[in-house]
Amino acid sequence: MSMNLLPYFSEVEEFNKFERRPGSTAAVYTCEVLTCIATLKCGSSFLTATFNQNCRWRQIPFSEINWDNSHVFTLMTDPLTRRYKAIAEWLFQKKLVSEYYKNVELQNFVLSTPILDIHSYGYVYNYYEDFCNRIDWIPMEPVKNHDGIKWAISKLLEKYKIYISHYWASDKESNISSKVKKKLEADIKEKFESSPNEKIMEYLSPDIDLYNRVSNRFNPNSDNWDDISWLRK
Repeated sequence: MSMNLLPYFSEVEEFNKFERRPGSTAAVYTCEVLTCIATLKCGSSFLTATFNQNCRWRQIPFSEINWDNSHVFTLMTDPLTRRYKAIAEWLFQKKLVSEYYKNVELQNFVLSTPILDIHSYGYVYNYYEDFCNRIDWIPMEPVKNHDGIKWAISKLLEKYKIYISHYWASDKESNISSKVKKKLEADIKEKFESSPNEKIMEYLSPDIDLYNRVSNRFNPNSDNWDDISWLRK
């Protein structure tokens, strides 16, 4: 007998009725001259552990960011990769991983619902709206790995004479996906790519456009943040 999924579907439906304010689900940490936004499913645990817990940057609401006097940055990943991670996260949190593998109704639901919870908010539509072009995004794919991310962030910090070599979050603090979660993400990706859902693609299209603009401008081959940043003049 198949599982009753109605309570899960209803919960998502209720969640989608909330009115959103830009940045309301993002954790923001500042040392005044620099402000870090921890974007969910983009190394947010790593950023939180590094800047809030280890460096003691204070947490502020997104609405209190000083856009004129603080250099605001965050990490970003390819929007579809982020989507697969968000679906996997939702399935894990709801303890529906084994059900996903045997229940076509559940597969169809997660692969066609734009917003399951806060992890699947789009960069542009739900998170940052008009602020997107003022954020110094660091795309994770061009820098390739965890060390590359640390390299890029340290280059930005160096611009402000900030050095944090002893304060990086450990792997344990960084919430790196387990093997089981990585396999689930890969299986979701394979299923989605074989039949991309139009609603999801439409929802993600501003994010894909933003990601492409950032990636095309970001220059990981320099050693100076002013030449690396996608916002460079």
